[in-house]
Amino acid sequence: MQNEGYDLEIRGGYLLVRNVPYVDTSGTVRLGILISKLELSGDKTVKPTDHVAYWTGEHPCHSDGSKITAIQNSSAPQDFGDGVKADHTFSAKADYRDYHHKMTTYIGRIAGEAAKVDPLATARTYPAIPADDKSCV
Repeated sequence: MQNEGYDLEIRGGYLLVRNVPYVDTSGTVRLGILISKLELSGDKTVKPTDHVAYWTGEHPCHSDGSKITAIQNSSAPQDFGDGVKADHTFSAKADYRDYHHKMTTYIGRIAGEAAKVDPLATARTYPAIPADDKSCV
């Protein structure tokens, strides 16, 4: 995912994808963070055992400002520790092959609506990565 331009971070056992564009209730494109528990075997990821993802930001909406209810779950603030906080829990049941599949599926649903409002909106921001950065996959 990093090679594809996503802004990734691994922190406290979670995979964070930063700068994901979404539409708020007023139809404005904003940026949020998509989060998933990250399961590892040694230094390799394993197939995700759940379909749940978390979100930091307002609840993402369709391009018309209505909530994306297909992924909607609870909307209670959560603190996972190590500075990882979420405002919403998402549930899009699927048999995700890997974290790439899981995260890009959620990103497609969320950022796809943002791209309808702003065709330049993308989660592929290609951030600069320090040479010694070992926090990303």
